[in-house]
Amino acid sequence: MRRLTVLCTLFFAASANAESIPLWKFFEPFDMAQVQISPNGTYLAASLLHGDGDEQVNKLQILRRDNGERVYTFSMPEKQRIASIIWADDDNVLLSPSRKIPNEDAYAPTFGLMKVVVETGKTIDLTASGGGAGILNMLAEEPDHALVLRLSGRYVELFKMHLQSGATSKITRAPALGPGFILTPDLQDVAFHVGTNDENQTMVHERLGSGEWDLLSVNSYDQRGWRPIAAAFKPNEYFTIDRRNPRGIAALGIYNRETREHTEVFQDDTYDVTGVLQDQTGNVWGLSINHHFPRVMYLNNKHPLALHHKSIRRQFPESTITIFSYSHDHQMVLANVSNANALPEIVLLNAKGGTLDPITDRATEIGIASDQLATVEPFGLNARDKTPIYGYLTTHKDVPRPGPMVVRVHGGPLDARDSYGFDGVNQIFATNGYHVMQVNFRGSGGFGTRFRNKGFREYGGAMQDDVTDATHWAIQQGIADPDRICIAGGSYGAYSAIMGAAKEPELYQCAIGQSGIYDIGAIERMGDMSRSKSGIAWMRLTMGRTREERQAVSATNFASDVKAAVMLIHGGQDRRTPQEHYHRMKEAFDKVGKEVTTHFRGNQGHSWIGRDTVMDLYGRQLAFLDQHIGDGSTQAQSVSAAN
Repeated sequence: MRRLTVLCTLFFAASANAESIPLWKFFEPFDMAQVQISPNGTYLAASLLHGDGDEQVNKLQILRRDNGERVYTFSMPEKQRIASIIWADDDNVLLSPSRKIPNEDAYAPTFGLMKVVVETGKTIDLTASGGGAGILNMLAEEPDHALVLRLSGRYVELFKMHLQSGATSKITRAPALGPGFILTPDLQDVAFHVGTNDENQTMVHERLGSGEWDLLSVNSYDQRGWRPIAAAFKPNEYFTIDRRNPRGIAALGIYNRETREHTEVFQDDTYDVTGVLQDQTGNVWGLSINHHFPRVMYLNNKHPLALHHKSIRRQFPESTITIFSYSHDHQMVLANVSNANALPEIVLLNAKGGTLDPITDRATEIGIASDQLATVEPFGLNARDKTPIYGYLTTHKDVPRPGPMVVRVHGGPLDARDSYGFDGVNQIFATNGYHVMQVNFRGSGGFGTRFRNKGFREYGGAMQDDVTDATHWAIQQGIADPDRICIAGGSYGAYSAIMGAAKEPELYQCAIGQSGIYDIGAIERMGDMSRSKSGIAWMRLTMGRTREERQAVSATNFASDVKAAVMLIHGGQDRRTPQEHYHRMKEAFDKVGKEVTTHFRGNQGHSWIGRDTVMDLYGRQLAFLDQHIGDGSTQAQSVSAAN
C-alpha cells in the first residue's frame, strides 16, 4: 500500500535539525477511505483500498460491529471507486461511484447511484434509466425511499425515489439557480429554496401549500441578507443565518412562517456562524462557528448527539470532533477526531457499553507521528489602517526563530479563508525547514459582510497591504528572517504572490504562483466565470467596474518591479484561470529580461490532481525554496517502495 506506481526522484531541502518526512506520506490515500454504521448499529460499511498503483482495488466491506466478522465484500468495477456510502436500511447500502480520470491517479464522480443488497450481494443501478442523481435526504419513516436531486437544464429538480426499483416521482423544481432546498420538519416536503439569479443576487423563496413559490427576499452580493437553513424547535419556525446587522456578522436567527417575524438567537462579536448540526430526522442539536479554532455550541443540551459530542471531546480536548454517522437510536456513534498536527482518526462510541474505540490508526498506517509534525497557532494584529486581521502560523520546533518563512496566500479571494486544521501542504513546508504564515486579509470570509466587502476592488491594494503588514509583524515578532521570506499561493494567491513581490521588492526573496489570475483586465473575455451574466457581474463588483480599472492592477503590468526569484506553475486544462494568464505573465517577464522558473502540465486544471503529479509539484517547490531561502543543503530523495 505504501508503494508508488512510478519511481521518481524529487529534490528538496532537508531541515538541518530534523529528518524530513518523505513526501509520499502526505499524499498516500488511507486504507479505510470512509465508513458508515447501519441504522440499527449492527453493521459497519467501509470503503477499503487494497493493493498499489494500477493494481489497486476499492472494495466495499460489510462487517459486524460487535466482533468484526466479515459479512460481505464487494469489489468496485475496474477504474471505479466509492465516492460515498449511505445505508438505506440494515439490509441495503447505497453507493455513489467515481471513475478514474485518464492518465491521473485521481477520480471524478459519475453521479450514479448503486444499491447493494447485503445478504445476497446483488447490485442494482438506480439511475440507469433516469440519469444521474444525488441523495438529498433519506426518509427515516420510509426507509425504501429517498429524496434525490437531478439537474434539468440550468435548474435542479427534487424527486422522491423508490430504492427498490429506482422509480421516481417529481416533487418540485427549484425557482432559482442552485440546489438549496430547505425541507419541512418531517423531511417529506420542501419549505424554502435559497438560490441565485443571473445577476448573482441571492433569492429566498417559500413554497406555499399550493406548491407555488413565493419570493421572500432578494439581495445583491454586497448586501446583508438572510436565508433559512433548517427547521427549528417550534412549529412553523426555521433557523436562519441572518447578516442584517451593522457589521454583517452571520448570526443565528429564527423565522416564523406564520407571522413572518425574525428573531436573533446568537451573534458572535467577530466570527460568522457557519451552520447547524442535525440528526437524521432533522432535529437540530448544535451550532458550528469557525473561531480561531472550530467550536460547537449546543442548542439542545439533552440531545443524545450533543451528549456524545461532549463525551468524545472530553477524551480529545485539543481536537476537533465531527460526528458523521450514527445508529438511529443514537447509541452508536462514529466520529472524526482531527487536529492541526495529527492525521485524522475515526473513533466509535458505544454509549450503551460505555466504550470509545479507535476504528483507524492512520499515524501507524502512514507512519507519521504527531511529534514529527509542526504545530499551528492563531494570531491577530491590526493592519496599517487599524483593521483587525487574523491568521495562522505553522511552525516546527526545529525551525529557528528567526528563520525562513513561506507566506501562503489563499485563493478566492472573497469569502474564502484559511482555517485551523491539518493542512498537508503547510506541513510539507514546515517539516522541511520553513515557518508558514497564512493571513485572512480583508475580503476573506468568516468575519462578516462588512469585512468581506472591504476587499472589493482592492486587488493589489488593501488586500495586498494586509499580507504585507502581517509579514512585517512576523519579522518584528522574531519569527521570520527578513532575508529569507517567500510568498506563494494559488489562483488569487498566485496574483498576490507576484503583486507582493512587485510592491515590496525588498521584502520577499522569492514568489511562487500556481494557476494564477494575472491579467485582470482580460477576465471578461476568458475563464469560466466570464460565461455567465452572474460571473461578469461579480467580477465587475469585486475586481473593478471597468476594464481600465482592472487593467491598472493586472500583475502583468508590474513585471519590471519584481526583483525576487519567481516560479510560475499552470495547467493547460485550467478553465477558471486559463493558460493565457500564465503565458502573458511569462511574456511580461521575458520582455523585461527576467528569467523565471516554470512548471507547466498540459493535462492539469485549476487544482492539480493525482498523487504522483502533486508529489512532483511540491518536490519542485521545495527545491525552489531551498535554492532561494533555504540553507542550501538540498538532498535527492528517491520516492519509491524503499521509502
